Amino acid sequence: MKWSRKEVSSPEPTPSSLTRNISSPSKKYRAKPLTKAEVTSNESLFYWRRQYDDMIHYIRESGITPEEADDDEAIRLLAEWNGNIKDAVLNGEKGREWKKANLPISRSEVMPTLKTGKFVFAGYDKVGRAVCYYRVKLHDPKKFTALESVRAVVYNYEQMLAEGKLRGAGEICVVVDRTDAKSSNMDIEFMKLLYTMLKESYPARGELFLVLGVNFIFRKIWENLVSVFLDAKSRSATHLLKDKTELLDFIDEEQLVDWLGGKLPYTFEPPVEE
Repeated sequence: MKWSRKEVSSPEPTPSSLTRNISSPSKKYRAKPLTKAEVTSNESLFYWRRQYDDMIHYIRESGITPEEADDDEAIRLLAEWNGNIKDAVLNGEKGREWKKANLPISRSEVMPTLKTGKFVFAGYDKVGRAVCYYRVKLHDPKKFTALESVRAVVYNYEQMLAEGKLRGAGEICVVVDRTDAKSSNMDIEFMKLLYTMLKESYPARGELFLVLGVNFIFRKIWENLVSVFLDAKSRSATHLLKDKTELLDFIDEEQLVDWLGGKLPYTFEPPVEE
């Protein structure tokens, strides 16, 4: 996509200047950590779309070119990295490298993971994000590496994107369903890698994480082993829920799967080899 904004003359960035000589806006654009209301209204992305015209000059100077990122990706990088242009550029580069190394993903490669039924895309949240359910009780960390699980999530997401099943700008809401899960199902490395992958490779698309079935022990594990690795934005976009009824604050009953008390019928059908 070509830039649709007014051209601003600036020196052509060299590889050495790409990540070192990055100008800072005279006006500091820093959004506060997201509140629950802002998460459910997707206010963060709207905010950065409004700031984009003012920041285009600094974005260009930072080395993002039309070949590397269109307007939408640049806005999403700003939203994901809270207006910090340097972080947006550096992590945008990491995200593009991850996609080059991991895409496309073949169905046969992720078939063993898909057959477990632990990842389900069904329905939409109140903002219109596609909901991805991670059924923790069906996960065995000894059989699947963190990267294999992440690639299965990406495969499902890319399939929905290709089939036009994602609404709006293609964002997702991740529901971590810990119902009946045991300690042997817990996979902290997978969760950390999923957060990182979404932030770098799909900026401002994994805007909401709902963790269901949180007890005292899990809360302590989360606080001491997981949340310490997350930035403020990711922590504020993550909500620890005690029971199913709290999901209705984020997902309408008609769009919530029936196994969690909603009215959206869902029956898992094991995928077949093509």
